[in-house]
Order: sequence, then structure tokens, then C-alpha cells
Amino acid sequence: MAGACPAVRTLDLAVRTAIPFLAGTYLEWNGQQMGRLQIPGNPRHQMGVCLDLILFSDPSMSKDKSLDFRMEKALAENIVKAFIDLQSVMKWTEIILQDRLFWEPEYFRHYGDDRLHFTHIHIDWMTNSLKGLGKTEAEVLAGSPQKDETGFYAVVVGRLSLINSLFTAGTLSSINLATIPKTASPDGSPVGTWNVRVDQWRWIYTFSADGTVTWRDPLNNENGTGTWDFEVGKIAFKWFNSTSTESWFLPLKPMKTGTTTMQGKAYDVNAARA
Repeated sequence: MAGACPAVRTLDLAVRTAIPFLAGTYLEWNGQQMGRLQIPGNPRHQMGVCLDLILFSDPSMSKDKSLDFRMEKALAENIVKAFIDLQSVMKWTEIILQDRLFWEPEYFRHYGDDRLHFTHIHIDWMTNSLKGLGKTEAEVLAGSPQKDETGFYAVVVGRLSLINSLFTAGTLSSINLATIPKTASPDGSPVGTWNVRVDQWRWIYTFSADGTVTWRDPLNNENGTGTWDFEVGKIAFKWFNSTSTESWFLPLKPMKTGTTTMQGKAYDVNAARA
């Protein structure tokens, strides 16, 4: 069985340094005191590419009813927001917290397998294309170069230390996970306003981080609403009260941004940020 990979060891040390609370323990249902930072576990954990940070978002899931569940939930949400903001340097491949899955390309997807992640943050560096395929430990480790990342220690400690100061003061605010943008990269997230051209039509799209999108015709102010979501290699739209279908390619590009089909006819979509 592999030991913890370099990325997991680095994050474990960074978290212990910045948030001493997470270097402590919690009371398990069997009465044992367990560490809040956990590397062993299911087969993926046994390969050393995962770390769990035990923080309770649901009071029904802890034996210890004296815990400050409101603050633990807020701490977990703020840590996840920090990890997502720092993904480009951390190079993690998956995060799960509560009922949200942050995993390329499935940001904003609901994690519905169980409610276990209302007790902890899961983060790993296993290449996503290898997950669920029954790969051997050697295949996983050889095929997951992200596991060797270590250069993020200082920036993570700095960000988590700021969170810890609010946490220890009791002033840390909760975050709605559904509002966390996929990425700060302009070619990866559509959040914001776009000028859209399809054949002779012109529209203004406004994307929100919660997965909703609106369109408006600037000439006559006709408008509509829908949803957007990440799928493999694209952003897929669902327009309400419309038979039109639409998708945009990833990464986002200003020319030939995507395609749409209206009344059975296909068109190119050209869009640029406003």
C-alpha cells in the first residue's frame, strides 16, 4: 500500500499549520477520539492520493452534540472556496463537500450517492479519467502526476490563516457552495455578461454562478431564462419554454463559441464577453 503522496503530505502540513483546530480530534460514534485529518480509508485513500478534513455540516451526523456545527460548516465551506480559488497551483482533481461535487468537468453537479460528505471535505489528486475503472495502485500512481505537486504550501497556509483568524474569532460566515464559480480562468467559466450573435440575431446573455442564465434582445427587450451546466468538453443550455438547443465549446473562445439549433436549423454561436 502506498504512503501519502507528496501533494497530500503538503496539504496535511499546511492545514495543521494554518488551522490548529484541524490538527485535533473529534469523538466518533464508537467512543474513539479520531484525527480530523485522515488519509487512510477506501481504496483511493489507500493509494495515498486523498485527504479528508473532518468538519460537520449536519449535527445529526456527530455523536458529540457540543460541537459548534454552524462554525464547522462555515469553516468547511470557506476552506473549499480557498481550495477552488487556488486550484491552478494546487492542481487537485476532485473536491466533495455536502452535496456538491467539484470535479472537471462536473462543477455544480450534485453529489447524491450518500450524505457522508456532510461530515468532511474530500480532496484528491487522482487523475479523473482513471476513477471508477478498477485500475491497479501502480496504474493510478503512474497516471496521476498531479499527486507530486508540493509548491502550493506557502500560498495555502497564507489563505487558510486568514480563514482561521475569522474562525477563532467566531465571525466566519457561511458560503453557499452553489455560488462558488468553477474557476477564475476566463476561458473556463461563463459567469458574467456576453454579447451573443447568431446569424442575424443579437442577444445579451447573463450567466450566474448558481447555474442560471438569462437572455435579452437589446432591440426589443424580449427576454428569457434557462440553466447552464458543464458537460464533457462543453457548456450545455436548457432554455425554458423553448425548443431550441444550444451548447458552447470549452475552453471558451470568442469566435465560433458554440452551436444552436432553432426550429430544426443549426447555427454557429459567436459570443464575446461584454
